[in-house]
Amino acid sequence: MPGRISWLLKDKVVVLEYIGVVTLDDLRNISRLGTAMLNEFEDALGHVIVDESQLTSYPMNVPQGIKLLNATLSHPRLGWLIFVAIPNEVVSFVTKMVLSAARTRYRVVNTFAEAKAALMEADSTLPDLHKIDFPGDAILLYEVDGDQVIDHLSHA
Repeated sequence: MPGRISWLLKDKVVVLEYIGVVTLDDLRNISRLGTAMLNEFEDALGHVIVDESQLTSYPMNVPQGIKLLNATLSHPRLGWLIFVAIPNEVVSFVTKMVLSAARTRYRVVNTFAEAKAALMEADSTLPDLHKIDFPGDAILLYEVDGDQVIDHLSHA
């Protein structure tokens, strides 16, 4: 599965894991799901930890990436994006181009623990995220593989 979406902290912090080869179809579905989730937030901002530690390939078409992800990245209820372990300089460059085009708040860190610390620093209303184990305490919501989306909420 190129993409997994989970709650780290329900209605506050989402974890998006990119795994293996990620395609434009994966990005399209991840963006659609992300926008739908953000639409459900009433007052609070939703933060996202993007874990790229298992990513091996990412679409390099910057204009298409901007087009596919813009609705999510420019959503008024999107808080911070914290990127963990961007795998190489090329992916880092493409990621930063897409995020800059959408004027998104983001940080890049090396570890998941650093991502939790960065979010707590950015949003003082969050509880101690270090007490939440990932993936142990997380709630798996969706798995995305191209046009296939497995909705784990409907299977619960």
